[in-house]
Amino acid sequence: MVDLIYVPNIIENNGKTFRENNLEKKHSFDIGESVRFTEGKYFSDNYCQSDSVNIQKAVSEGFLIVSSLDRDCDGTHLYTLTLEPVTDLKDGEDLYTYLCRKFNPHYTQNEESFIEASNYASSLIISGISENSIEKFK
Repeated sequence: MVDLIYVPNIIENNGKTFRENNLEKKHSFDIGESVRFTEGKYFSDNYCQSDSVNIQKAVSEGFLIVSSLDRDCDGTHLYTLTLEPVTDLKDGEDLYTYLCRKFNPHYTQNEESFIEASNYASSLIISGISENSIEKFK
């Protein structure tokens, strides 16, 4: 029989789990900060292949904005990047809904423009980006 080890629960030298140590660390980038992808395989394989012309342009020009500080299941830092600044996010509003509202100020999920607005929002969001894949844009 093979024992499985769940990586986030591995105890490290300091007596804390991998997850606990990651959760204590601060993100390297702040919301609103301009970043770009670092050159390399991750950059070219994932986002230059994107169907979104907006994302292709932003990736090639190197201008993206940190819009959300996220973490994965083991507490590793992740980021959500957008192509435009998030300036007036309402309490409890997620980034996707915010971008739909920016596209159409009268946006509701029940109106006909939902598909158009959601396509627009999807074309501006890049989620799950690891810290070592981006750098500060100068």
